[in-house]
Amino acid sequence: MAEDIMFDKDKLEAVLKRMIDAKPTTFKEAVAKPKLNKDGSPRKKKSVQKMDRPSPQG
Repeated sequence: MAEDIMFDKDKLEAVLKRMIDAKPTTFKEAVAKPKLNKDGSPRKKKSVQKMDRPSPQG
């Protein structure tokens, strides 16, 4: 077996308690929230630019 992983039991229990006590969110609620950058500012949505393709008929 690989090396044993050491962890702080109190911190783990605190995180688990917070997760259990948190109100569940629906998919629509999760998608409605803007995604954030690492610095906390909202991310801009990527825009896709359509390219003109030549028609297959020539």
